[in-house]
Amino acid sequence: MVAGAAAFLVGDQGVAAELLGSSSSTTLLVDHFRAAGAAYDYYWEERWIRDEGYLKVGLEAVKAALVDAKVAPAEVTKFIFPAPGKGIADAIAKAAASPRRPSPIPSTPASASPARPTAS
Repeated sequence: MVAGAAAFLVGDQGVAAELLGSSSSTTLLVDHFRAAGAAYDYYWEERWIRDEGYLKVGLEAVKAALVDAKVAPAEVTKFIFPAPGKGIADAIAKAAASPRRPSPIPSTPASASPARPTAS
């Protein structure tokens, strides 16, 4: 499970930063499980977590925060996104700036695709 939080001291005089907008999202994403009677957990590949979790759910939250703040992606000069894997924040920043969301997983025929749990 990945979770984030922040704390701020707020005021109306001598402030260091102004909150322009925000967004939050919660989605259950199965990244590991243990089958009944199994001795060990089974883990999905890191790209599953990156592509199906961060690059879909996380990207939608970032886009919603930009809309709430009335800020275009091109206006953002610093972007901080906590993520356990290397390159995830860069991929989200790039995708948020893109006019259309790129598909991180190449399309394959349904018969060639491994079965994956879906987030609902």
